[in-house]
Amino acid sequence: MDIRRTPKARRRVTERVRANKCLYVDSDGKECDEPIVTLGLCSGHAVKTLRELKRESPKVAELSRAELIRQGRMLARGEQRRLMRPSPIALVIERVRRDVSA
Repeated sequence: MDIRRTPKARRRVTERVRANKCLYVDSDGKECDEPIVTLGLCSGHAVKTLRELKRESPKVAELSRAELIRQGRMLARGEQRRLMRPSPIALVIERVRRDVSA
């Protein structure tokens, strides 16, 4: 699944997920520093967000979820696992460094 985000949002999401920090941003622009539980959110914000989505009709909820994902305020299913995995290039660089130092 290819998720279209602006480069700024993509960078923010990647940094926050790798640091295991919640993606939630309140109206004042303050970021939550709780650890991620599900969908890139801490337990409190995940419950709040999913409750809000449940109140809406299925079609509207789907569109709202897609918009939250696009804005970098929530992760798609399975995206956290993919973002936490190191890139293949980083693995090659690490292997070369080990070989050189040995």
